[in-house]
Amino acid sequence: MAETVANVIVGTAVLSYNPTAGSAVGAGGWVTVGFTEDGVTMTYTADMADIEVEEETFPVKRVITKETVEVTCNMAQNSITNLNTALAGGALAAPNITLGLGVVKPIAIKIVGTLLGTGGAVNRTVHMGYAQAVGAVGQSYRKGEKTLVPVAFQGYQNTAGGTVCTISDA
Repeated sequence: MAETVANVIVGTAVLSYNPTAGSAVGAGGWVTVGFTEDGVTMTYTADMADIEVEEETFPVKRVITKETVEVTCNMAQNSITNLNTALAGGALAAPNITLGLGVVKPIAIKIVGTLLGTGGAVNRTVHMGYAQAVGAVGQSYRKGEKTLVPVAFQGYQNTAGGTVCTISDA
């Protein structure tokens, strides 16, 4: 591959969620999470199984047995809405969040970042039509420090064979 300056990604991205799971990128209802502490990270993981045969010492094939795609960030805007979005089992009836009701909140997630290169600005969009908040949400309240909302969202298939994540440049 040739060295192409336009392919060097520089800058931040905007993380948004839509409370209506399955929402398309261009649909209405998207809410940005606002400022983040250290940007937004998308992580894709594929677990592989080695297929081995008696006659060979190396695997003869590998197959994917599990895939995950996760978006994480530390939200600096600690609104009640952002906190509720991060809490997988939270039920918001403003100004209160109730936990312990066994609520599951499927949402849609998108990240839009601008790729700055010699060819002009292009948007890279990461879209998960079906996602849920996962993992622990801990908050530290300290004098002189921001109280962040850590969040992780994982995509899932809503239907058999369905697309979980799409990454596009436009």
